[in-house]
Amino acid sequence: MKAAAEKYIYGKKVVVGLLCLMLVLSVVLSPKACLADSTEVYLKAREALARKDFAVGVKNYYRLVSFSEIVLSNSIKASDLSTAREFFENAAGNGEKADKARLFLALIDRITGEIGRAHESIDSLRQRHPSSLLLAYVKGELHLSQNEVVEADSYFNWILSVGAQSSFAVLTRSLLKFYVSAVGIDQEERRRFLLAAAYRNWDLLEIEQAIRFFEIVARDFPHEQEAFRSLVQIYIDLENMARALEIHKRWKSNNTARLLAPMAQAQFHLALDEYSEAAVILQELLTSDSENVALKLALADCLFNLADYEKALPIYQELLVLNQEDVGIVSRLKSCFEALGRTEETIALFESLAADESTNPWFQLELAELYLKAGDYDQSEIFYDLLSSSDNPYSDYAAEMSAQIAQYRHEKALEEYEAAERLAVAQREQNVSQTTSADSTSFAGSVQGSLREKVREVQVDELKKLMAIYE
Repeated sequence: MKAAAEKYIYGKKVVVGLLCLMLVLSVVLSPKACLADSTEVYLKAREALARKDFAVGVKNYYRLVSFSEIVLSNSIKASDLSTAREFFENAAGNGEKADKARLFLALIDRITGEIGRAHESIDSLRQRHPSSLLLAYVKGELHLSQNEVVEADSYFNWILSVGAQSSFAVLTRSLLKFYVSAVGIDQEERRRFLLAAAYRNWDLLEIEQAIRFFEIVARDFPHEQEAFRSLVQIYIDLENMARALEIHKRWKSNNTARLLAPMAQAQFHLALDEYSEAAVILQELLTSDSENVALKLALADCLFNLADYEKALPIYQELLVLNQEDVGIVSRLKSCFEALGRTEETIALFESLAADESTNPWFQLELAELYLKAGDYDQSEIFYDLLSSSDNPYSDYAAEMSAQIAQYRHEKALEEYEAAERLAVAQREQNVSQTTSADSTSFAGSVQGSLREKVREVQVDELKKLMAIYE
């Protein structure tokens, strides 16, 4: 009986504690207070945390992230609240204030972006206190923070139903005023607030929160170009082209105006590998900004991807003059020359780069490879030796290739010998067909055979000399 009585008393104390927290939090988050400047709210939160009044500090911080343009990154918020987290973690271990401490930990998780953990904590508390308006409000706000409007509605509707006259009903209406479209709300004020919050988060690289605000605006203001344009750009930056394309299609389904500025539209086409469409826009832009290097490079790359090497080539050559160490441009130039079958110009390009005493060993390596491919083993060997004797990423490979040059010479000499032999055989067959006398044929064959043996001896002797030199 005594244990049951103590348990009942403890349970009553917990409920009373949560009710007291509801009253305090509802004052801090009252609609009137929500209109205060976010900087002032932040300063109040910091001051409370500094004097170790962690409850007031956390509540002011929660107010900041719930009702204002979020001006701080998650890392800063986590740093600000680290001492408060430690305090409430110690308090959450046991005792009559454990549930209150767990609630504050859930609020800290919400503030610092640990949404999943915050949900788990609130769900656990709601199992013990299912009638708590405060816990229902926090649960709904957690969903709303992720733009999960449908999920949030069930909790907010419950608050407005069972506690229509409560301070939390007023608080819920104030929250919905900014985040969910409703009759009687100043939509222009709401639009401005949401856009400002979105841009502030984007500036601070809080991308998920920025997307959340822009998505709300795009949903409720289908003709708001800024929100759609920003979302497309964000998704392009995130390389999520499927989502960017979806947003772009949503805009076009309700609007006729072009969503993106010309350069952004070109980038959008490029990201979708729509090179023809991008090239048209880039060429138009270059007519009014002919010295723009970025535009030239983008256009050259478009043409290259369209396999229009003739048009891409002179643009790359022009860009190379500005920066001869740009490996990307050099590589594209090489590909253009090779695609057009202009091998000599490819070699000339790398000869020029190597002659300019470039510090990039890749140019020397490419030149050695080009000479080797062209059968100029002497020049190829020179550049392989040069690379192998200096400190660079290709030195080991160059040393191996230099050692193989003798083998390549051997193979080349053998090919020349076999070609000479085939020529001798062909000449003999031609002579045989032209000889009408059997004796003449026999004599010519004998002479030709002697000639063939002589040629063989000469070629073999030459081959032996070469092998002696290079082996």
